[in-house]
This record gives sequence, structure tokens and C-alpha cells, in this order.
Amino acid sequence: MSQLGGAEHREQVGVATAQNLVKEFRPRHGSSGGQRSDRITLLVNLSLMATRDPKHIQRALQAFTELASTQVNNVPYLLAMGQAFMLLKQTPRARNQLKRLTKVEWSWELSEDLETAWLLLADVYIKSGKYDIACDLLQRCIKYNQVHTHTHTHTHTHTHTERDSDRWTDGGAHSQPAESEVSV
Repeated sequence: MSQLGGAEHREQVGVATAQNLVKEFRPRHGSSGGQRSDRITLLVNLSLMATRDPKHIQRALQAFTELASTQVNNVPYLLAMGQAFMLLKQTPRARNQLKRLTKVEWSWELSEDLETAWLLLADVYIKSGKYDIACDLLQRCIKYNQVHTHTHTHTHTHTHTERDSDRWTDGGAHSQPAESEVSV
């Protein structure tokens, strides 16, 4: 079995395990509390998304949309919707959902989801060449979480990408001093 095949198999086993665990926690008789039920629904649909099957992702997205319509600006649902749209390669729709999360005030309870959303949105902006907006989002992540590895990685990528693009546009300016330093 190739490494790629082994990795895919491990991922499938992991998804199946997650789905089985969520089934164990699902309430058996009616709804046992709105917040817990919503959290379980979120987990069930996140495990559907993990399969990367477009039909499952679409079904999860529909559930997230219904949940988000009852609870405006619910961070986990909006993040999940953004992630689902990204998996479906609908970047503009993902960006619209994730942008809503830039207006949410940071709190410890929401920190992980907000930072994930900001990083995903920063990645969208980097890919579309909007480095200034991406940098603002990355700086926000750094502000709230100084040691977040992804933030530093994205900032490093952004810096190198911007510097490399400057190098191409200012190539002539950079070569002049080098020629004058050469002694004969």
C-alpha cells in the first residue's frame, strides 16, 4: 500500500471514528437541551464535511445554514459554513461568511473559532492579492495569540510574497548598486 493510500485510509478511519463517537453522544429521546443538541448537530455535520464528499458537504452546509438562521452571528456555524464553502470551491461565498466574523468581538470562549476564521479569511485574501487586508487579519491573530504558529507562518509567507513581488518590479533598481560595487 502506498503512503498516499495509507494516509487516505487513516483519514477515513478517523472520520468513521469521529462519526461513531458523535452518535454515542447524540440524545436518544428528544432534545436534551438546545445548546448541547446544537453542539452535537455541529459535530455531526463537521464529521460529514471531513469525508470531503461534495454531497455530504452540501448536506452539512444546509444544516449549518438552518442553525445560523436561528442564531445570527453564531461563530461556530459561520466558521463551519465558510469552511464548507471553501471545500466546495465557492470562495466568494466562504469569504462573505468569514467576513461576518471580523465584526464579532473576541472572547476566550470563541477564540479558537475566531482565530481559525481570521486565518482562513487571510488565506483567501492572500490568494487574491489583497495583502493589506490579510496582514490586518494576521496582526489581529497575533494580538490575541502571540504563539499561534499558523499566524507566524502566514505572516512569513505574506512578507516573502510581497518582497518577491517588489523584487520583480524594482529589479533594475536593485541591480544598479551591485554593478557599482564591483571593482576592476
